[in-house]
Order: sequence, then structure tokens, then C-alpha cells
Amino acid sequence: MADHDTVIRQTYKAKELPPRLREALNAADDSDVVIEATLQPAALPRRGRLSDLIGTGTGGFKSREEADAFIAGLRDEWPD
Repeated sequence: MADHDTVIRQTYKAKELPPRLREALNAADDSDVVIEATLQPAALPRRGRLSDLIGTGTGGFKSREEADAFIAGLRDEWPD
């Protein structure tokens, strides 16, 4: 696996690219146009608590029983 700071540069002919990408670049299917792609990994998420990311989960249900009933209903909908 590449290091977080690694930048990858790769050269492709347009005809080697997936159709949707060729379309986005307005490149013909048989085009020999050279395209240079540069890929850089996204920033790593900061370390923290899960609740910082998704919230505390409070306020969705009036009681624990209501939350349990909702989850049980979802579970019961799945086929065995």
C-alpha cells in the first residue's frame, strides 16, 4: 500500500480510459491523445472519538424501548 504522501503519475492514451472518463474529457474512443493522471491520497481523518464523527445519537427516540422496538422491526424485516 502506498504511503500517504505518495503522488502517483501515470500516462494513458485516451482510448485506454473507461468510456465515462473519455466522455467527461471529450476524447474520442479511438483517440491516441495522451492524458497524464495525477493521483494523490486524500487527507487522513483526524483521530478522535466516534461520537465526534456521527454525533451522540441522542434525540432520535423518546426512550430506549422505542429505539429497541425500531431495531427489532428492522431485524424482523430481513429474510431468514
